[in-house]
Parts: sequence; C-alpha cells; structure tokens
Amino acid sequence: MHLLVSRARPDFDGWQPCWLQISSGQIEWNEPSGPGWLALYAPDDSHRKNAAFGGKLFGICPSCSGTTQSSANKPSKIMDLQTKGEQPFGQLIKRQLFSQPPDLKKAIMDYPNQGRKTLLFSDGRQKAARLAKSLPEEVEADTFREMLALAYSLIEKSQDAIPLSKAYLLFVAACAKVYVAPTPVTTMRAS
Repeated sequence: MHLLVSRARPDFDGWQPCWLQISSGQIEWNEPSGPGWLALYAPDDSHRKNAAFGGKLFGICPSCSGTTQSSANKPSKIMDLQTKGEQPFGQLIKRQLFSQPPDLKKAIMDYPNQGRKTLLFSDGRQKAARLAKSLPEEVEADTFREMLALAYSLIEKSQDAIPLSKAYLLFVAACAKVYVAPTPVTTMRAS
C-alpha cells in the first residue's frame, strides 16, 4: 500500500486521509485524538488509475502527477522507503530499545539498559549471522561518535580548541558522565 507523507493535500482526486500511530505503525481512517499521530494520504479507488490497482497503490504520483505504472504487472515508479543495510537498521533497533521505559529499580551502573530488551528475528541464517556481527559494531561506532561529540561539548567556551590527539581525557570524562565504559569491559577469571 502506498502512503503519502505531506503537509499539502494532493492536487488530484483519488486519495483519502489517514493517520499513522508513530510508535506502533497502526493506521486509523478516522482522525484520532491525542499525540503521536502522523497525518498521511492513502490512495482510494475514486480515480480510475488507482482503481486499476485496487485502490491500494497510487496510479498517479501524488507529487508530480505522473503515471506511476504502465500496467499492473510492471513495478511502480514510486520508490519504497525500505530500510536497507545494517546502519539504519541498527538505528531503528536502538530507537526501539530506548523507547521502552527503564526499570528504575535496576542501577544504571550494574544494568546500563536498565532492563530494556530487544529480540530480533531473521528469515535466514546468513542474514542473522551478518546482523549478529555488524549490529554491535554499528552500535559501538555510533556510541563512540556520540561520546566524542559530548566530550567536545564539555569544553568551556573561553577555552581554545583542543586537537583530537589531546581529547582522550575529555572523552573519558564524557563516558563517565553517562556511565559508558570508554574501553571494552572484560571479566577476569580466577585460574
């Protein structure tokens, strides 16, 4: 199904308003009350070109008014917004994890995620193996960038710029401020 995200109404017939619940992905056809809803436009079968696709796809592009498909068996010219690659997928997982309420009974020093969890499924072993390898790397790289930005925000405005080669102490201070280990934590076993 095509959905148009736009502040302006499409300038042709063949659409109907709908609302997307941002956190769950639920679509409502009657305007809901409360926060967290995004107004969208969905195709309907009142336009003959939309009707050819069962009113689920735009037969006319809502942005440029061009024809989206030459026939029902040809692919649509409207591109999907599917998340491709591990980096955006990692960002989605991180957002999902931190949108959960923390368990405040768990100390952040002992439980960095404070009881928040995410369970992932994959439709193939190769994809699962690739995700298992790349997601932690993406999270670590992203966390490093966030901590480095936080470190530089700790510099007083009156101070001269500090070169990257001398930023380690600021980096450690930024990590300590938000309870992130600056290096991988390993557990020592008694032999």
